Amino acid sequence: MLCWQINQRHPDFMPYVSETEVLRDEPTKVSVFQQLDFFPLPVTDRYYTIQIVTVPNLFGPGSYQIVWRLENEKSFVKKGRGIPVHVNMGSWELRPINNGTYTSVKYYHLTDFGGWFQPGSSTKPSL
Repeated sequence: MLCWQINQRHPDFMPYVSETEVLRDEPTKVSVFQQLDFFPLPVTDRYYTIQIVTVPNLFGPGSYQIVWRLENEKSFVKKGRGIPVHVNMGSWELRPINNGTYTSVKYYHLTDFGGWFQPGSSTKPSL
């Protein structure tokens, strides 16, 4: 599924993501571990495992809702280096418009990495 393919490539284009591992791969549910390394910043590394659920056709034909939250099934949680992230949830809402010529996209993300980050460290551009 597209969502885990993008997650597997996060180290290529997302700042500080140094490792990605798919721990579960089901048709509509994926569990993904990610390690964040902040060197050379004076910040402790972080890690998390999220569960990503894809709901097709929720808003009509050709639409998708992709929702993630921290994984709570212990068999799919991996411990990394540093401090675990305690809040990480969000969603993508994708709806075709104009007979599929365009896509309406809504994105929501809430996270709390805990601790203190140096000013400017969270504004490093991605993509």
